[in-house]
Amino acid sequence: MCDGELTRDQHDEVAELQCFERPLILALNKQDRYSDADLEAIKQRLRKQLPDLSIVPVQAGGQETLIRVDTEGNETQLVRDRSPQIETLMLEIERRITADKDQLVKQRDESLLRLGAEKLALAEAAHRQEQSQRLVKLHARKAMVGAMAAVSPGTDILIQGYLGVQMMRELTQLYGVKVQQADLEQFISLASQHVGKRITLLLALTGNVLKAFPGVGTVTGGLLHAVAYGMIFEGLGEAVARTLHEKGSLKTGLALDYFEEKISGNLEGRAKYFARLALEEFAGKKASDSEAGPQDDHLQLAQDNLRELLEDERLPASIRDTLKDDFSQVQAMLDKLEKGHLHIAVFGRVSVGKSALLNALLGEERFSVSALHGETRHSDMAAWQEVEAAGVYLIDTPGINEVSGEARERMAEDVAGRADLVLFVVDSDLTEAEFKAIETLRERNRPLLVALNKSDRYTNEELALLLDSLRQKLEDTVSPAYIVPVAAQPAERIYLQVDESGSETEVRRTPVPDVAKLTESLWLLIEKEGMALSVLNASLFATQLSDDVAGRIVRIRQQVAEKVITGYCLGKGIAVAVNPIPVADLVAALALDASMVVHLARVYGMSVSRGEAGQLIKTIGAQMALLMAAVWTVNIAASALKLSSAGLSTLLTAAAQGAMGYYTTYIVGQAAQRYFAQGRSWGSDGPKSVVEQILESVDKDSILEQAREEIRQRLKTAQ
Repeated sequence: MCDGELTRDQHDEVAELQCFERPLILALNKQDRYSDADLEAIKQRLRKQLPDLSIVPVQAGGQETLIRVDTEGNETQLVRDRSPQIETLMLEIERRITADKDQLVKQRDESLLRLGAEKLALAEAAHRQEQSQRLVKLHARKAMVGAMAAVSPGTDILIQGYLGVQMMRELTQLYGVKVQQADLEQFISLASQHVGKRITLLLALTGNVLKAFPGVGTVTGGLLHAVAYGMIFEGLGEAVARTLHEKGSLKTGLALDYFEEKISGNLEGRAKYFARLALEEFAGKKASDSEAGPQDDHLQLAQDNLRELLEDERLPASIRDTLKDDFSQVQAMLDKLEKGHLHIAVFGRVSVGKSALLNALLGEERFSVSALHGETRHSDMAAWQEVEAAGVYLIDTPGINEVSGEARERMAEDVAGRADLVLFVVDSDLTEAEFKAIETLRERNRPLLVALNKSDRYTNEELALLLDSLRQKLEDTVSPAYIVPVAAQPAERIYLQVDESGSETEVRRTPVPDVAKLTESLWLLIEKEGMALSVLNASLFATQLSDDVAGRIVRIRQQVAEKVITGYCLGKGIAVAVNPIPVADLVAALALDASMVVHLARVYGMSVSRGEAGQLIKTIGAQMALLMAAVWTVNIAASALKLSSAGLSTLLTAAAQGAMGYYTTYIVGQAAQRYFAQGRSWGSDGPKSVVEQILESVDKDSILEQAREEIRQRLKTAQ
């Protein structure tokens, strides 16, 4: 049963019912609300979407409201029972039953057995998911506590620690999957390689996030690592649980893909979450306290923050190119602030009457309306030409939960996320999709006012119950005073006109829109907090964009640094391989490493001299003493072979020696990158910890093999 075109959720529910392979009838209820043309258009759309279904319009009965008008023009609301119109539906049901009654009985019994089994399986799956979330959160918090004493950030617990294997074991036991201890340890080892690729970004973002909390000051290594550990363990646990839930076994490749996806997405948001946990755990502060700050002079602060982003010349050109749209929105936000404008966006499910409500507020048919979904395909804006509302603009948006309307829904969410005030429109009690949408807007700190549209379709008692239900469900989100009934486009109603003799004549008329309570609420809100709403929105926007820019800078710099390191690795490998003079290739190698360090410093917006670069290489080399000694032994032996062969050494020998040069430059480059990414600092644990962590996280054999192959190809090309 539906009462209009199907939403996306309803369409999915019909698809699930069709899987039972049973006769299915779609009853289109409340047909009396539509004109003949609108009803036929909805039926045609439904037939196109669901060609195999019987679609039958009905009216289930219930009650209807009439308006009695006496001879003096006084109006009284009356309620009477409405006769159901279900004859067509009854005929369709009878036809289906008559066609094959015995088969229907058999199918019913099969369905009951199948439903029982499915409900049991769903209940078990829900229990496992709930327990897996609890386990993951528990081990993530344990990992954060353990991180305070960790020496090597990011991989120490995953590679050697007990917690990672213990979490894996408990998750596999929860899902009834048998896995050997060796397999668990191997999986943890593979996962640590993924962490090694991301740890620089995780630590850099974590440091930026923690510095934003008042009172934290200089971020300590333990606290920094605690947040990173929380993110790593959460990502690992959720990836494993998801794989076990979907596949019923531990598929290593799939789980690692999910892990990579988890530790790569929404880093800023997740870092903030674990930063709050870390501060509560180690500093004894509640997240709400750490976020509180002075509220003075919001307007100037918002304007300064936005202008600072626009005028920051430190942003690389490549990042400015990716942020052109963001910067245009920043400028638009500045202009709006300076002019004192306020933007109000409607938001809500398809066909709840968002466009009609804006038309009623504007007093003109400014936005297109239709009984069909998807009439609003783009956001549009109009000035509210009311004296009390000068400078206020109303913005229409596409509806959410539309079949095949995901792109328009994302656009609507983006518009609502940038508006100063969101007018959330519903036409009944909240659906699950609507409640989730309101929760999302609340998380984005969007001020909300809820309009219960189509209030004319309910009796006074029904309307009171609906409003009470909405206010209870939204008591933590929206003030009761800002949940108001409206009738943006009232349906045709029955009026009983009483004449002088007392006779009653039934006539049908369409009432004028009723948006007086909403208009009054908006005016009071605008008068009381209008400018504050605009300024708060600008401040939030500036903060979010600043975080986004910082994240993009970190990621782009890391990508550029990786390319720089790879280029110098290959250059050094070839230079060492083709140099015919013993030991001279070592001098060339050091010169290349120094050039690479200077180049990496520029990537991170810093400047170092060749002397400083040499000192940095010396510091890194000191931590690689044993390895470097072995490398130089190989280099000198290979150089001697070059001399004894009169410069005609084999391609294999040259490639092997060049590969070792490639590898040492790779380690030096990774360590230097970490040093510059952390603001020319080795962190609280010093360079030894950084170099050790890099050496543990990289796969030496695969790097050497890749280097040998690339050098061989280059040498062959040069011959």
